[in-house]
Amino acid sequence: MKISRVEFLEIKPIRNPNLKVVVSKDGETIAILPRKKEEKSGFISKLLKIPDEKKIMLDEIGTFVINLCDGKHSVREIVEALHQKFKLNMEEAEAGLQIYLTQLSKRKIVGFILPDKMRENEEY
Repeated sequence: MKISRVEFLEIKPIRNPNLKVVVSKDGETIAILPRKKEEKSGFISKLLKIPDEKKIMLDEIGTFVINLCDGKHSVREIVEALHQKFKLNMEEAEAGLQIYLTQLSKRKIVGFILPDKMRENEEY
């Protein structure tokens, strides 16, 4: 689905409900997502001893963003929060967030809630 920049800023990212975010004893933030049974059931998976969960280390900005991916904050609001907290210019914050959310989406860590007007449009 292709969306415009304006539409992108209106969507609301939401964490996968199976995602756990924990802080290690070393103070590092780790996002943990259980693997689906299909990912662990094949011969190669058993041979390679694929772990039961995916672990992703998050830096300070990644942790900040993942905490705002609650289905309530729009991308625009997250960009503004990044601008305020980390003193990024708006263009940097928006471009970086777009790349980051795309990566998180591909890894099934976040999904997106589309505004009603986008859901009602048959082109999407």
